[in-house]
Amino acid sequence: MSASGPTGSSAPSWVQWMPAVFVLIWSTGFVVARYGMPHAPPMSFLAWRYVLSIALLGAWVRASGVAWPRGAGQWRHLLVAGALLHGGYLGGVWSAVKLGLTAGAVALIVGLQPLLTALWLSAQGGRGQITTRQWCGLFGCLIWSEPWPGRCWF
Repeated sequence: MSASGPTGSSAPSWVQWMPAVFVLIWSTGFVVARYGMPHAPPMSFLAWRYVLSIALLGAWVRASGVAWPRGAGQWRHLLVAGALLHGGYLGGVWSAVKLGLTAGAVALIVGLQPLLTALWLSAQGGRGQITTRQWCGLFGCLIWSEPWPGRCWF
């Protein structure tokens, strides 16, 4: 069985499960941060996580035949984006947990990032206009991420 990709190409059926797998892996990051912090400093823990991730992802890329970035410019762009995303974002998240902020509080704070980005883009005007549908999606996600009575993350 195959699934049709965005470009109409045929892909194995397991590809349709990748969004769910991504959400599962990404959503466990705060739990792992909470339980990993007593055992290692944040940046050391993340460094080992990245070594393992690079090894696994590198093997997968090699086995699947995916093209590697071409030229120093593409590599530089990827390195800067990766350092900012993972060193800045995850380093800050893990450091906050290490300093005593609960994993739930950190998740709630970083969950506001898309909403704050949309507000900033809207204030810029021009290309940064957010559609009504996008606002509904952002607020829907915000409401879903808020603690409900009996389901408090703090």
